[in-house]
Amino acid sequence: MTESIAKALKAIRVSHELTQTELAQKLQIGKSHLSEIESEAKKPSVALLLRYSEVLEVPLSSILFLAEHINEGIDQKTELISPKIIALLKFIQHWRSP
Repeated sequence: MTESIAKALKAIRVSHELTQTELAQKLQIGKSHLSEIESEAKKPSVALLLRYSEVLEVPLSSILFLAEHINEGIDQKTELISPKIIALLKFIQHWRSP
């Protein structure tokens, strides 16, 4: 599962057009720590996943959903549609919110 979360977090970062350095600053962690998470050397804590959710305005459930399904054929198509999936999930969350 760590591999899936790492890929999902990287896809979300890329879809927001952020470098590792930019996102690390927003998350208030070191760039090397973020790099280790994306390369699967470290596991993100639940607290860090919640910060990702807040900073990038992506529901935690969407991050986990993407992580669960991202390994179903990682290729260029997946990388191209990941931002669209994330945008759709954000739209659904905002639509459901009062």
